[in-house]
Amino acid sequence: RPLPPVAEAFLDAGDPPVLVTLGSSSALDPTDFFNHAARVALDEGARALVVTGPAPVPPALQNLDAVHVADYAPFSDVMPRCRAVIHHAGVGTTVEAIRAGIPQVAVPRGFDQPDTAARIEMLGIGVTVAWRQRHRKLAPALHRILSTPSFDEQAAALGAKVRTEDGASASARATERHIP
Repeated sequence: RPLPPVAEAFLDAGDPPVLVTLGSSSALDPTDFFNHAARVALDEGARALVVTGPAPVPPALQNLDAVHVADYAPFSDVMPRCRAVIHHAGVGTTVEAIRAGIPQVAVPRGFDQPDTAARIEMLGIGVTVAWRQRHRKLAPALHRILSTPSFDEQAAALGAKVRTEDGASASARATERHIP
């Protein structure tokens, strides 16, 4: 689906926002996550674009000028227009943020997400906040991301590399080296 016109208008109406999302994994009290993360972005002086996926729209975020809530927005269109992203460290969301060249605050909850979050930190493109510590540590983590230029620089450099390299060909060559 294309970017909804109201989301397009929000993106055009001001500074790049912080994207807040749980991708398609929004069980386990997503409203609390969305409300808290959006408020953290607002406290940093940033606007927030909250993409809820299948979760219901958090009522506390409705009618705030600096927050737009959508159930869907194509990350490939939205992320290049965002300042940073707060997310669950799902692989799809992580890869789109890398491709867009924006820093990330990863808040993993389970499965492969802690490993993905560790890789985000290892690459120098973001920081991790444990799910159970999000209320206490999300604000300092976002402040660090938004106020430390090296996160922007690393994320932009990695994004440029990902967008220009032919990963499929490189992967095929690496695989072929191991086939007798």
